[in-house]
Amino acid sequence: MEDGLKTVQAPWAVRHCRFTLQFERFAIELLLHCANIKAAASMLRLNWHAVNHIMQRAVERGLSRRQADGIAYLGIDEKSFKAGQHYVTTLNDLDQGRVLEVVEHRTTEATKALLETLSQQQREQAKAVSVDLWQPFANAVNQLLPNADLVHDRFHISQSLNDAVDAVRRKESGELRKTGDKRLVGSKYVWLRNPEKLHTRQQLELNTLMNGEFKTGDRRGR
Repeated sequence: MEDGLKTVQAPWAVRHCRFTLQFERFAIELLLHCANIKAAASMLRLNWHAVNHIMQRAVERGLSRRQADGIAYLGIDEKSFKAGQHYVTTLNDLDQGRVLEVVEHRTTEATKALLETLSQQQREQAKAVSVDLWQPFANAVNQLLPNADLVHDRFHISQSLNDAVDAVRRKESGELRKTGDKRLVGSKYVWLRNPEKLHTRQQLELNTLMNGEFKTGDRRGR
């Protein structure tokens, strides 16, 4: 041959890769349903590194196709590792249900670095950001997304309200017990549980407590 050997790119595989794209797609689907890479590798009869490389290539393909379109509603959340001693923070597109970026730690600086992965135009077009009550998240959003509303998610607001109600109950119960009044003893979950999920006996107990003029049930927050 006059021109020697030639290398032709096959449409069904990535260059220098030993797996077809169809197989890699199957591997990614399997990874989504497995607890970790090791479990998927065992089912695919591959080693950990081979499956990890498949996952990395899939991420690279996804990032290369990502469009710099405006994202109206963002979410910032944290995940803990090693018994809560180490955190990562994620940036999410709430409309499309996708993770946009992940950084280590949950500090203000880490969160700012997360938001800086968005283009200036995307940051200006963001309408709202859902976060928990962690102050560093709010600090970063206020600095980098000045046009976006800061929205605290319902779960953490409910948790804070429940903590406040129970703090009042415990304090009031301690004061009443000194006078021999034990009506608030053991009533924690009657106050905190969703009224729609209370049994008949619990509902009657809550009605009785609400009529007892306790500070715990005072909606005026005396």
